[in-house]
Amino acid sequence: MRRITKPILLDTVDKVKDFVKQTNKFLREVDVSSSGKYVVNGKSLLGILSLDTSKPVVVSYSEEDEGLAEIFISKYFVRGVNV
Repeated sequence: MRRITKPILLDTVDKVKDFVKQTNKFLREVDVSSSGKYVVNGKSLLGILSLDTSKPVVVSYSEEDEGLAEIFISKYFVRGVNV
């Protein structure tokens, strides 16, 4: 199954908490990576908080969850940043 990758900004604890709450509604796995080195479970609060979220990170999710992503996490998408 194809994966969709988008840059996101989660620069506050409240944003991280909401993001995790929303990604737990997804049917498939959600990954969040920082600097291309570290990949954590996008449904894990502690995992995301272990990353440097002061700058954009990258979310990757199944195309099967694309509709859910547009509804629940598109507010965190960063436009104009290449992945």
